[in-house]
Amino acid sequence: MIELSFAVDLAASVAEAEALCGRVRAALAALPDSSDRFALELLCREALANAVEHGSGLDGSKRVHFELRIRGDLAAGRVSDEGRGFRIVRGGSRRAEARLEHGNGIVIMKRYSDRLRFEDEGRTVVFERRIDGGSQA
Repeated sequence: MIELSFAVDLAASVAEAEALCGRVRAALAALPDSSDRFALELLCREALANAVEHGSGLDGSKRVHFELRIRGDLAAGRVSDEGRGFRIVRGGSRRAEARLEHGNGIVIMKRYSDRLRFEDEGRTVVFERRIDGGSQA
Protein backbone atom coordinates (compact mmCIF):
# COMPACT_ATOMS: atom_id res chain seq x y z
CA MET A 1 0.00 0.00 0.00
CA ILE A 2 1.23 3.49 -0.84
CA GLU A 3 1.97 6.16 1.74
CA LEU A 4 2.01 9.76 0.58
CA SER A 5 2.06 13.06 2.41
CA PHE A 6 1.92 16.63 1.12
CA ALA A 7 1.70 19.80 3.21
CA VAL A 8 2.19 22.98 1.19
CA ASP A 9 1.49 26.68 1.71
CA LEU A 10 1.15 28.56 -1.55
CA ALA A 11 0.18 31.97 -2.83
CA ALA A 12 -3.45 32.17 -3.94
CA SER A 13 -2.61 32.16 -7.63
CA VAL A 14 -3.76 29.95 -10.48
CA ALA A 15 -0.14 29.34 -11.55
CA GLU A 16 0.92 28.08 -8.11
CA ALA A 17 -2.20 25.91 -7.79
CA GLU A 18 -1.58 24.40 -11.24
CA ALA A 19 2.06 23.69 -10.40
CA LEU A 20 0.99 21.94 -7.20
CA CYS A 21 -1.62 19.90 -9.09
CA GLY A 22 1.16 18.72 -11.40
CA ARG A 23 3.19 17.54 -8.40
CA VAL A 24 0.12 15.79 -6.96
CA ARG A 25 -0.59 14.08 -10.29
CA ALA A 26 2.98 12.80 -10.49
CA ALA A 27 2.82 11.44 -6.93
CA LEU A 28 -0.57 9.79 -7.54
CA ALA A 29 0.91 7.80 -10.44
CA ALA A 30 1.98 5.29 -7.77
CA LEU A 31 -1.68 4.36 -7.14
CA PRO A 32 -2.65 1.18 -8.97
CA ASP A 33 -6.28 2.15 -9.72
CA SER A 34 -6.73 4.80 -12.42
CA SER A 35 -10.18 5.75 -11.09
CA ASP A 36 -8.62 6.57 -7.71
CA ARG A 37 -5.87 8.62 -9.39
CA PHE A 38 -8.47 10.54 -11.39
CA ALA A 39 -10.77 11.12 -8.39
CA LEU A 40 -8.01 12.28 -6.05
CA GLU A 41 -6.50 14.64 -8.60
CA LEU A 42 -9.95 16.05 -9.32
CA LEU A 43 -10.71 16.51 -5.61
CA CYS A 44 -7.40 18.32 -5.06
CA ARG A 45 -7.86 20.46 -8.18
CA GLU A 46 -11.42 21.50 -7.26
CA ALA A 47 -10.54 22.28 -3.65
CA LEU A 48 -7.54 24.37 -4.72
CA ALA A 49 -9.51 26.16 -7.44
CA ASN A 50 -12.24 27.07 -4.96
CA ALA A 51 -9.70 28.33 -2.41
CA VAL A 52 -7.75 30.39 -4.95
CA GLU A 53 -10.67 31.83 -6.93
CA HIS A 54 -13.61 32.06 -4.55
CA GLY A 55 -11.94 32.05 -1.15
CA SER A 56 -8.97 34.27 -1.88
CA GLY A 57 -10.37 36.20 -4.83
CA LEU A 58 -7.24 35.47 -6.91
CA ASP A 59 -5.30 37.72 -4.51
CA GLY A 60 -1.73 36.43 -4.67
CA SER A 61 -0.90 38.12 -1.38
CA LYS A 62 -3.23 35.66 0.39
CA ARG A 63 -2.14 32.14 1.27
CA VAL A 64 -3.72 28.76 0.68
CA HIS A 65 -2.78 25.73 2.77
CA PHE A 66 -2.96 22.30 1.11
CA GLU A 67 -2.59 18.87 2.69
CA LEU A 68 -2.99 15.43 1.18
CA ARG A 69 -2.22 12.23 3.04
CA ILE A 70 -2.61 8.66 1.88
CA ARG A 71 -2.12 5.88 4.40
CA GLY A 72 -3.37 2.38 3.87
CA ASP A 73 -6.66 2.52 2.01
CA LEU A 74 -7.61 6.08 3.00
CA ALA A 75 -6.78 9.34 1.26
CA ALA A 76 -7.55 12.56 3.16
CA GLY A 77 -7.20 16.13 1.94
CA ARG A 78 -7.58 19.54 3.53
CA VAL A 79 -7.47 22.92 1.82
CA SER A 80 -7.78 26.22 3.71
CA ASP A 81 -7.83 29.79 2.50
CA GLU A 82 -7.83 33.28 4.03
CA GLY A 83 -11.15 34.32 2.54
CA ARG A 84 -14.45 35.29 4.17
CA GLY A 85 -15.80 31.75 3.98
CA PHE A 86 -19.38 31.03 3.01
CA ARG A 87 -22.60 30.12 4.67
CA ILE A 88 -23.13 26.39 4.66
CA VAL A 89 -26.75 25.43 4.02
CA ARG A 90 -28.63 22.14 4.16
CA GLY A 91 -26.74 19.63 2.04
CA GLY A 92 -23.40 21.36 2.76
CA SER A 93 -23.47 23.56 -0.32
CA ARG A 94 -23.16 27.26 -1.04
CA ARG A 95 -26.21 29.52 -1.01
CA ALA A 96 -28.43 28.92 -4.03
CA GLU A 97 -27.54 32.24 -5.66
CA ALA A 98 -23.82 31.49 -5.38
CA ARG A 99 -24.36 28.21 -7.23
CA LEU A 100 -25.90 30.12 -10.12
CA GLU A 101 -22.83 32.36 -10.45
CA HIS A 102 -20.16 29.67 -10.17
CA GLY A 103 -19.45 26.12 -11.27
CA ASN A 104 -20.22 22.82 -9.67
CA GLY A 105 -17.01 22.26 -7.69
CA ILE A 106 -18.74 21.29 -4.47
CA VAL A 107 -21.12 18.94 -6.28
CA ILE A 108 -18.15 17.31 -8.02
CA MET A 109 -16.28 16.99 -4.72
CA LYS A 110 -19.29 15.34 -3.08
CA ARG A 111 -19.51 12.83 -5.91
CA TYR A 112 -15.84 11.79 -5.85
CA SER A 113 -15.30 11.74 -2.09
CA ASP A 114 -16.61 9.34 0.51
CA ARG A 115 -16.78 12.14 3.05
CA LEU A 116 -16.78 15.91 2.55
CA ARG A 117 -17.09 18.58 5.21
CA PHE A 118 -16.46 22.28 5.66
CA GLU A 119 -14.83 23.90 8.67
CA ASP A 120 -13.98 27.40 9.84
CA GLU A 121 -17.14 28.90 8.32
CA GLY A 122 -16.35 27.47 4.90
CA ARG A 123 -12.70 28.56 4.73
CA THR A 124 -11.53 24.94 5.00
CA VAL A 125 -12.70 21.91 3.03
CA VAL A 126 -11.83 18.40 4.18
CA PHE A 127 -12.36 15.34 2.01
CA GLU A 128 -11.76 11.63 2.40
CA ARG A 129 -11.80 8.85 -0.15
CA ARG A 130 -11.20 5.15 0.24
CA ILE A 131 -8.72 4.02 -2.37
CA ASP A 132 -8.43 0.71 -4.23
CA GLY A 133 -12.12 0.64 -5.04
CA GLY A 134 -13.41 3.62 -3.03
CA SER A 135 -16.37 5.63 -4.30
CA GLN A 136 -18.09 4.27 -7.36
CA ALA A 137 -17.93 7.65 -9.16
